[in-house]
Amino acid sequence: MTHFDWQEQLKSTLPPEWLATQGKGVKIAVLDSGLNLSHPAFKHFGTAVGHRYNATLPGDRLLFGGNDDVSEQKTDHTDHGTPCLSIISGVIDGVFKGIAPLAEIFVIKISRKAPGTPFELFQAPDFLNGLKIANALNVDFAVAALTYSRMKLKDFNISKDLADQTINTLSGSKALLFSSIKNYHVFVEGEALSAKYFPTWNPQSINCGYVPEVDIFDKLIKDTGIQFFWDSFKPVICNEAGEPETVDVSTSFATYATAGVAALALAQLKATEKENYKPRSRSEMLDLLKTVSKPVDSVGAQPNLNLLHNQLS
Repeated sequence: MTHFDWQEQLKSTLPPEWLATQGKGVKIAVLDSGLNLSHPAFKHFGTAVGHRYNATLPGDRLLFGGNDDVSEQKTDHTDHGTPCLSIISGVIDGVFKGIAPLAEIFVIKISRKAPGTPFELFQAPDFLNGLKIANALNVDFAVAALTYSRMKLKDFNISKDLADQTINTLSGSKALLFSSIKNYHVFVEGEALSAKYFPTWNPQSINCGYVPEVDIFDKLIKDTGIQFFWDSFKPVICNEAGEPETVDVSTSFATYATAGVAALALAQLKATEKENYKPRSRSEMLDLLKTVSKPVDSVGAQPNLNLLHNQLS
C-alpha cells in the first residue's frame, strides 16, 4: 500500500518549517455535508492534540446551520464533506495524511434533506447561518465547498444578494472564507480574492461548466492577483477499507487544499511570533495570500509559495 502524504507532494513548493507545523494552532470551520466519523481517516479526531470535533447540541448532534432540527445526525449522508475534509485533516498511518492534520477542526453541517429524494442540498440560509456559527467559534478560516453536483442552483438562490449577505455576515469577525460557488471560481471574503483553477475533471461526476454570463460574484473577485493551480495534485482519499483511492480533481478539493496551505502559512506565523503573535485582519491575511502564486499561463503549474514564505520569514 503506497503512503500518500500531501506534505511529500508539497515539498517542492513549501518550506519545511511550514510543513512541520501541520497547521497546529489554526482553527478551521468546515461548512459542508457533515463528517463520517466511522471513516478510518478520522479515527484520530477527538484524541490527537489540536483536533476538536464540534458536537455541541444535545445527544452528540452536529451543529446544523439554518435549521433547529436537533434530530439531524452528524453523519455525512452525501459523502461530500468527508473526502473534502480528508484533504486537510485525514490521517491513516502509513497510508494517508492531510495537508494540515493538526489544525483544530469545527464541523458545521449546512446541508439538509431534499424532500422526496435521498439527497441533501446546500441552501443559502443554511450557508449564512453556518457562517454565523463559525464567527461565534472565533475561527481563523472557514471553508465552504458549494459546487456539489447535486446542489440545485436555483434553490440555493445564488445571487448578488448572497454575496452581499456573505460579506455582512462576516463583518466584524476575523474569519477568512474560502468558498467554491461555481466551477473555476473560489472567492475569499474581505478584499475580493479569487483563485482560478484549471483542473482535470470527470464531466460525468461533477457539475462542470463555468457560465461567464452568470458571474454574480464580480465584486468579490475583481482586481485580484492570486491563482492556484492544482492540476498536478490528484487528491487521494481512502475508502472504508482504509485503502487509498485517487479521485478526479474538483473545485471542492482544490478549495480545501487551498485552505490547508493557508493554515500552514498561519501556523508558521503563530509559531514564529509565539507570545508576541498579533492576529491579522482579513485584509492583512489577504495581502500575504496574494503573494502565494504568481499568475502563469500554462495549465498544470504548481503554486509558487516562495514569495509568501519570504513575507513570513
